Amino acid sequence: MRVVQTLSKDQTATVVADACLHCGEPLVPRQQDFCCSGCALVHDLIERRGWQEYYRLRALNQGLPNQNKDNPAPSFGYLNTQSYYEKHCRRRENGYQGTWYLEGLHCAACVWLIEKLVQNCSGVINSELYFGTGKLVLWFRPDTDLEGLANVIAAAGYQVGLVPQVSGEEGRDLLRLGVSGALAGNIMLMSLPFYTGLEDGGFALLFAWTAFVLSLPLLAYGAKPFFKRAGLALRTRCLNLDVPIVIGLLSAFGLSTYSLVQGRIGDLYFDSMGMLVFFLLTGRYIQNMGVKRALRETQRLLAAMPQMVLCREGETWIEKPVEYLKAGDRLRFRAGDLVPVDGVLDSAGGVFNLHVVSGEAEPVTLTRGEQVLAGSVNLAGLVEIILENDAENSRFAHFQEKSQKLSHKKHQDPIAEAAARWFLPAALTVALLGFVLWYPSAPTRAFSVALTVLIVVCPCALALAEPTARAWGLSRAAQAGIWIKRPEVFARMDQVDEVIFDKTGVITEGLPKLIETRWYMGRAHWYKAAICALEQAGHHPMAQMFLAAWQTPATPAPTLASVGEVQALPGVGVRGTIDGCDLVVCSLAAVPQFCRDVADLDAVDRLAAVLDAGHSAVAVLNNGRLAGTFTLEDAVGGEVAEAMACLARLGLQRTMLSGDRQAVVDKLTDLLGMEQGLGARQPEEKLAYVAEGDARVCLMVGDGLNDMGALAAADIGVTHALGTGAALEFADVVLRRRDLTAIDQLFDLAARVKRATRRGLTLSLGYNLVAVSLSLAGLIGPLIAAVLMPLSSLSVIAVSAWTLRQRSR
Repeated sequence: MRVVQTLSKDQTATVVADACLHCGEPLVPRQQDFCCSGCALVHDLIERRGWQEYYRLRALNQGLPNQNKDNPAPSFGYLNTQSYYEKHCRRRENGYQGTWYLEGLHCAACVWLIEKLVQNCSGVINSELYFGTGKLVLWFRPDTDLEGLANVIAAAGYQVGLVPQVSGEEGRDLLRLGVSGALAGNIMLMSLPFYTGLEDGGFALLFAWTAFVLSLPLLAYGAKPFFKRAGLALRTRCLNLDVPIVIGLLSAFGLSTYSLVQGRIGDLYFDSMGMLVFFLLTGRYIQNMGVKRALRETQRLLAAMPQMVLCREGETWIEKPVEYLKAGDRLRFRAGDLVPVDGVLDSAGGVFNLHVVSGEAEPVTLTRGEQVLAGSVNLAGLVEIILENDAENSRFAHFQEKSQKLSHKKHQDPIAEAAARWFLPAALTVALLGFVLWYPSAPTRAFSVALTVLIVVCPCALALAEPTARAWGLSRAAQAGIWIKRPEVFARMDQVDEVIFDKTGVITEGLPKLIETRWYMGRAHWYKAAICALEQAGHHPMAQMFLAAWQTPATPAPTLASVGEVQALPGVGVRGTIDGCDLVVCSLAAVPQFCRDVADLDAVDRLAAVLDAGHSAVAVLNNGRLAGTFTLEDAVGGEVAEAMACLARLGLQRTMLSGDRQAVVDKLTDLLGMEQGLGARQPEEKLAYVAEGDARVCLMVGDGLNDMGALAAADIGVTHALGTGAALEFADVVLRRRDLTAIDQLFDLAARVKRATRRGLTLSLGYNLVAVSLSLAGLIGPLIAAVLMPLSSLSVIAVSAWTLRQRSR
């Protein structure tokens, strides 16, 4: 295990009173020493193993474990299955090699603790932890208890996910670039006599033949990608810029070889050919690195543990990977579990969050026999579901397949295609013109002029203009927290005329926010603590909202004497006994089920009458009497108004496309001044709306499973890092955080990339115009042509860098 930092031992950790002894989180009533069983487990392990050094290092770095206790802990049983070995591991001599991704590493104490936890696991042969990326590489024997190791790491406060195997293309591209650079440099060295007037020396011919030999692997290996893409273009009758590049390379090699055989070593272009290949590979490598960086960041967001589901076999319940489930299986889900397959509810009732399925912000109550869609989240109690179809045949599996097909059909590179369509005929025409003009007076010279023209107009700078500008643009975007997975996005941005937004999680924050509280009884401080305890014990979706609003270190909660049995009421709320009081937290519509007091019912009716679209309310009752009401709102993001104003200044149509109620969508559309709001749209309807307009170019911003089809069909799909895995997969652009002002930054950056591309193309075309004119007139020879070609490429790179570094708006 590699440890990144070493620290001195002259500091000790400080224990804060009324805080967890392990993670330092404030303790709530009825908690003693530790905030959860995970912290108690890890603290006990550290004490028993004598690893107290962890707390000293953590204090020195002023860090705390990245605990995430509010989300249900994932199951790691998959790590001990044959499926994990086959899909995520590589076979090694003494066992396997696997890669995990750890979220939450932020100091040397984290590295030190992970090192000790891994070393303590029997069966692990070796390990490497990369602090910057959170990647943990393990070498282990087949009998290793990986599930136990993952559980201990997760209990310590770190999220464990799987990282798919990465292909070796990046290494091969870098090797090709390095070999081509070495060959080009040596060819230039062998061409030195021809630049210094020593072509008549005794070693000049030897140097020339050495340059010829070095050019052979350069063409066969270094230029292989260009030959491959040019061959594909010719077979499909769809020209690209690789075709004139290959013609130029073959022309340079052919003319140089012919001149060398004739003994005219002054007419060699091996050095120009070498620099051409090297510069082209450099520009494309830089662009590919920018794209791969975005893909790596997206991959980190997608890193997760394959879900294990409780499945009944005979009289027992066992955990099985989702991929092994079959139609007819009986499945069980706890509160907070994600339902990964379509099924039929076989419990008395259940409450599910369908945000990522349909866009509906409010929880939905289902009864026995109703369908539960893949992507739903169980919110209340234990439920059982009968699987309708295999996982690969679920509704969203088919929808995902359709989305993938749409994603593959997205536009190609319009600028490169347009340039290739006219550049190749123009280059061949000019070369033929040179041959015709010189042939009557000097047939031999005519052939030389024609080939020289082809070499001079070889689109080195032209081919570099767009990839270089995009490479700089990808780098600038990454610095701004925008990960672009397809560089063609830059060419398409200026054509966008409509920006389409999902509502929940994009326009709004996706979580209810407490905006107003009314108390009808005293002891508000006690009620706050009791409601938080009740909601937490019942795993109710409102728990985090109340905790965020009421429990802070500055306002410690009072101690509760007892918390009795808590019952989740599907579609209603949660009920339990707190300090001997029968407490119910429920929706306003459910209040009459628990309250018969006329005055209390009148108060509830008055509140319900004034609620508008976008707002809801819940009530708390104590022994059948109204104790308080709470008005909730799915708040609009703080930056949304500014983002909408920026897009309005660009003259873009702004549309809200949501699965939520039309009344809610209309209210937000009016509030934000958007041109159009379409509500109650199913995922297929969203896809149809985005795909139906061939005449318009649209940018779609979404974050849920219900958005993946629209993201794939849109000309440009955008999501944020907190979006679902499906949204991250099909989006072309991923924002580091949910901040819609980044859309305006993306338009600005795309404009600068386009400006840099145009400047590079103008410079390249200007060079070609001058060079071709001089070549046709016979005024420049191989020496000047060889110098001008790499200089034009370097100038294009410099112009792109200067343009992209200019101040943005």
